[in-house]
Amino acid sequence: MRGRIVLLHVVPPINPQRAARINEPAAYRALERAYAKAWQYLERLQKRLERRGRTVRTVVRSGRPAEEIVGCARAERVDLIAMSTHGRSGLQRALLGSVAQAVLRSTRLPVLLVTAR
Repeated sequence: MRGRIVLLHVVPPINPQRAARINEPAAYRALERAYAKAWQYLERLQKRLERRGRTVRTVVRSGRPAEEIVGCARAERVDLIAMSTHGRSGLQRALLGSVAQAVLRSTRLPVLLVTAR
């Protein structure tokens, strides 16, 4: 039996302080562009997977990445979370945070991490 694949992209939310500094309408246009790019990217992946006979659903959300990933996994009732990671360690991870680490701490689902290249 082949399962369904859910492709998720999380767009960072608008930072209200930054939006006020740069011009609110411009910030919202930037957010709209980010959503459009996310959909285009996921649709390309979806088409490739569907040509290989997979059932695929795409989802774009905005918010904190780890929370949105775990929330989407719960809502979609997935069996596995697979995600790419930059593979940072040490000081880089401490300074930048780690979405993968936060996801691992926030779910009991198996998580497959693949290093992005």
